[in-house]
Amino acid sequence: MDASLLVHFSTKIGGFSKGEYEGNNLAFHVGDEARVVEENREHIFNKLGIKSVADMQQSHSSNLKTVFEEERVLNCDGIFSTKKDLALLVLVADCIPLLFYEPKAGVIGAVHAGRVGVFEGIVEKSIKKLKDEFGAKSKSIRVWLGPSIRGCCYEVDGEALRESKDRFPSFVKGKNLSLDELVVKKLKEHSISQIYSSKICTCCHEEYFSYREKRVCGRQAGIIMLRDLDGKESI
Repeated sequence: MDASLLVHFSTKIGGFSKGEYEGNNLAFHVGDEARVVEENREHIFNKLGIKSVADMQQSHSSNLKTVFEEERVLNCDGIFSTKKDLALLVLVADCIPLLFYEPKAGVIGAVHAGRVGVFEGIVEKSIKKLKDEFGAKSKSIRVWLGPSIRGCCYEVDGEALRESKDRFPSFVKGKNLSLDELVVKKLKEHSISQIYSSKICTCCHEEYFSYREKRVCGRQAGIIMLRDLDGKESI
């Protein structure tokens, strides 16, 4: 069987949420009406041809899990699978939605790359998992960094600023941290060259939810899925 790849980054445009979550909020945990979130999800999943989804109860950790069926994985910030027609979903509102694909191993991953997770090594752990568990090769790994808060707007202070300056000084300018550039550097250090990084800052662009801009807000998603073609031509 062959497979084609779906990679999608949603925005807050469209959807049925109102008030502080107005738009296409895909998160249940932010205070929006569950019924409306279900409608938002059903609408976008139908448009993308998705029938089965695995997502996470994200916890700003570096915990990674493997999934083979539709479920919500608890206390986790990265999920990986070889299961076709199972969409993996990561929710964000400034953090980096990081999507992995290695075609030879037939494996995909969706990772929530926030500052805490990145500093704890979630990028390195994801690469190690891809190699050790699935036999992925660095030269074949493809990675997408979706829209996220960029160095122009991501200001940190206190212990976060001190740690950033101590560990990654070249990515700090004043109080601003370029987390996306740090992630790209970490990927390249592991010989990954097929990197597709969005230049969109979620705090600068109104079509995205941004926790930094508005503490109470919805979440957009990074979505990746292997489509089972079963003899059909790739799309």
